[in-house]
Amino acid sequence: MKDSSKLEELDKTISELESQTQKLISFSEAYEKISEIKEDIQIAFEKADEQNSFIHELSDRFNSTIKNLKEFNLEMDNNIRTRLDINKSDLQLEIRNLGESQNKQNKKLLFSMKEELSKQNRKLNITQILIIILILCNGAVIANMFL
Repeated sequence: MKDSSKLEELDKTISELESQTQKLISFSEAYEKISEIKEDIQIAFEKADEQNSFIHELSDRFNSTIKNLKEFNLEMDNNIRTRLDINKSDLQLEIRNLGESQNKQNKKLLFSMKEELSKQNRKLNITQILIIILILCNGAVIANMFL
């Protein structure tokens, strides 16, 4: 009986060892899976860091481009204003010059018309004097006829 009880005990111990071995194998497999998941998570974190770095770099480039565009826009705005001011000044000068030129032409035309009117006025005065002389001469001729 001793042998059979020892055998049973030994059998029981072997069964327990086999059960423990199965549990250990399951635990090892689970631990391997956990290790793989841990590695995958680590790789994912590294990729996320790379992507964050890339996104940060893109953000910096974008902000730099926005800044450059604003500076360019301001420069263009100032350049356009300067050109508009120059053109405005040029146009004002041109208008002033045209006004002065037109004024001179009008003065010349008025002076020329005044001279022409003066000539015609002299001719008219001479004509009036000649008419008066003719009338006086006719009056003298008529008066001589009656005398």
